[in-house]
Amino acid sequence: MDERQDREVEEARLILDARQELYGESDPSTFDAMLQLGRALRDAGELSEAERVLTTSRSLQNRSAEHDEVRVRWTDFNLAIVLDRLGEYEAARRLWERVLESSDQDTGPDSELSRQTATNLAITLRKLRRYGDEFPLRVRVLGSTRRSLGPDSIETFKAEIDLAQTHRHLGNHEMALGLFTEALAGLERNGGDQRSILYQKWAIATELVALKRSKEASLMFDQVVAGAVEQLEPNDPFRRSAVRQRRGYWLLGKFSKFGRSSSRGKAESS
Repeated sequence: MDERQDREVEEARLILDARQELYGESDPSTFDAMLQLGRALRDAGELSEAERVLTTSRSLQNRSAEHDEVRVRWTDFNLAIVLDRLGEYEAARRLWERVLESSDQDTGPDSELSRQTATNLAITLRKLRRYGDEFPLRVRVLGSTRRSLGPDSIETFKAEIDLAQTHRHLGNHEMALGLFTEALAGLERNGGDQRSILYQKWAIATELVALKRSKEASLMFDQVVAGAVEQLEPNDPFRRSAVRQRRGYWLLGKFSKFGRSSSRGKAESS
């Protein structure tokens, strides 16, 4: 916990103590203060205490005569983040599903909260290796993001990449390749940052290898290495990994003769 986070946690504790003393533990303003403290603890890495505060708040809200579904939903949302970070994925999944159902009913499936919750649920399902259950959520998020933010939004490209990665886990390499390629074109067309562009080129090369299209993979990976050498510092982990991987492919003979000869100089000159 750094100095700023320590200060934010301490301020949130003071606010909660004051509201509990003035209004009692079941007042809406106290619930808001508990949520604030839970978030501060979460961001400071104090996950166990954050879980305790948010779980207590959720229990008190569910027993309160003044039940506020929106406040409960945000409490569940933040508690799910904490549980996911603690590695309690099944518990997090159940909360994400509850929040998503509530948000869809209240604000609609294309709302920002529903999109973020669906994304978070998909992330948790991936950690559980439930790729089949993750897939429809990724499709949903991509469609919603395109409708809400437009086809050329950076968030749309990120959703395409997420869906491509799910296809990869499911063994759908042609579909993954198409989505990675589409996202790369969008990033290049709309001024995406160079590191993200290099990551997508690497992903495309990986899918081409899986599809046994070695010459194309070699040419694409040449672009990765050339871009990394040109744009990144010599000690940058991505650059070093790219150069090492390219040499590894050459040594293993995984690429075509043309691809090996065209890239050997680039790899060795870096």
